[in-house]
Amino acid sequence: MIDPSRQKFFPDNFLRRYELAIMYVKYQLVRGHQVLPQIVFPSIGRFSDVAQNISYAPYVAYGQEQGWFDLFIIKDDGKKFFKPNAFVTRDEVLHLMNLPVQDSDTIKIKRADFVHLLVSGSRDGLD
Repeated sequence: MIDPSRQKFFPDNFLRRYELAIMYVKYQLVRGHQVLPQIVFPSIGRFSDVAQNISYAPYVAYGQEQGWFDLFIIKDDGKKFFKPNAFVTRDEVLHLMNLPVQDSDTIKIKRADFVHLLVSGSRDGLD
């Protein structure tokens, strides 16, 4: 789930949307014993703030195609935005994972906390 080419994980850094997209999609693919399909970006599916050639773009596109990232997609003036560098809150992660939201927690979530929720907090766990 974590990029092996990066030297460090920085668990105490806050999670950004593009990082969530990469880790969440990788998690779902591992669970389903699948690989990321080659994603072709139709003009209607493009985001105004996610370049096609950026490394996380296929993960964002696949997650959107699966309906996982609807919470993170903003539509404005006929354009779609993902805001890849925006920080993710604990509530957003709980909604994404279909887990009960506790106290309307709008605090930014750290990378390590996200990975912990992803692996141990999901209702059906990692196969």
